Amino acid sequence: MIKKTFIGLGILLMIIGIFGLSYTWHVDHRTAESLSAYCRIDFQSSHTVEGKLEGAVLTIWDWRYDSAKLKNEAILYTDGDPWEMKAATKQTPPPHDSRDHAWQNENKLFVELPRSSLPAIKK
Repeated sequence: MIKKTFIGLGILLMIIGIFGLSYTWHVDHRTAESLSAYCRIDFQSSHTVEGKLEGAVLTIWDWRYDSAKLKNEAILYTDGDPWEMKAATKQTPPPHDSRDHAWQNENKLFVELPRSSLPAIKK
């Protein structure tokens, strides 16, 4: 009786583990039509007194179960032209302030766009 209980408990734990791993893998490797479907995007621009665009900053927050850190680089495409930029990244492991993503790692990517890319972004 005890042997059957341990075997049944072991099989149950394996099934729960398989479903748990497949769920976290699915969330971390999800695809979407747009970036805003699975992360929070904040784009801010600054202007001179005359109203000319003088700078822009892009911040992206993403939540994943995987503890791999984001790369410190970003590529922005404007009308087919790539703009390679260095980015600042930060990862906050759980627990953190986000209640919706309490068990996931919070990744933040911060990019200051180069001045030479601003005319292409303005279009």
